[in-house]
Amino acid sequence: MYISTAKYHDGFVAKLIAENWVFNDNVVKGTSRLLLPMVVIVFNNGGVYGGDRRSPEEVTPLKDDPAPTTFIPGAAYHTLMEACGGKGYLVGTRGELKSGRSESFSTRKPAIINVIIDPFAGAESGRMQHKN
Repeated sequence: MYISTAKYHDGFVAKLIAENWVFNDNVVKGTSRLLLPMVVIVFNNGGVYGGDRRSPEEVTPLKDDPAPTTFIPGAAYHTLMEACGGKGYLVGTRGELKSGRSESFSTRKPAIINVIIDPFAGAESGRMQHKN
């Protein structure tokens, strides 16, 4: 599932997205190439649906395998924008988010703020973990 919302204000766009946005990284390339004043804020929970919600009994025989919902733990989405000439921010605390947001909004240049969130926060979409 791709969740996204964008807000346009005074010639500036702030885009809030879930981490599977990476499947559509044309946003990064186009924004950087055209130097559009846009900040993409990625909510990164380390995988699809969140953390590994399997019971210990389910995990034990497969302990060396990644969880079925793991996408790319520790994905450095902010480096995509840096590779394209924009600015990237990796944040894990409220203070870092505030600082990254203030700096990126004031420069009015392409940026990605990669917000690391708790992989167990929220609920799994559709409660499909037992099917994995």
